[in-house]
Amino acid sequence: MGRASNRKKAQRQVGPKTRVDAETQQALLQMVAGLEAMTQEMGGHTEREAAARRIWSGGAEPVLAEAPQWAENSLGDRFFGGTFIDRVRNAPSLATAEIPDAAVIAADPAHWNVATDALIRAVVYDGLGLDHPAVRTLLEVLAPIAAAELAYGEAADADALIGAFAKHYRCELPGDAELLERIGKVQGDALVNLVRADAVKPADVLPVGLRLLSALAHLCRSDSASLLQRVA
Repeated sequence: MGRASNRKKAQRQVGPKTRVDAETQQALLQMVAGLEAMTQEMGGHTEREAAARRIWSGGAEPVLAEAPQWAENSLGDRFFGGTFIDRVRNAPSLATAEIPDAAVIAADPAHWNVATDALIRAVVYDGLGLDHPAVRTLLEVLAPIAAAELAYGEAADADALIGAFAKHYRCELPGDAELLERIGKVQGDALVNLVRADAVKPADVLPVGLRLLSALAHLCRSDSASLLQRVA
């Protein structure tokens, strides 16, 4: 009786633990399945965007935009070395791109991303202005898309320009702390905040974003560590 009682006692102690382990295992399996589905979806999105990018480049991969080497921690290094700005070097060059019809671009989010990346490359790396015919054409195509997304408070697909503005500031160099104190706490995206403040119309958000990026790119083409301390 003693041994049988001990076994029953042990089973009572092990039983709940075994059930927890089974539940944990099931949860892990569900999580793995979810991650696999998400990975497949992301992979499909990446493939669609790569295919769209090749369409803009005549069936080939875009030629990488040239970028000078900047001194470490300089304005040029910190601006052009950022993940987002560096990534658009691989966008099609609007100076030579075979731009699809407006209806094709408007119907496919993959083309939205290619278009916004191409616009940013145009003003940051290729020196094209907003008066360039290809730049004007794309801005007209993307304007209603950007306005619609802003109206719903979403920027899931055409957020390249908006996402180019940092939500958090790095405080690393001498004088940065004082500058951040003067700026104050900034929340959200700069362009979205301008629209919400009625300072910019939703349809104009992309041209404004391009102008700001163009100005920042011009200011940051320097080996200096600060705008207030130019290289001699």
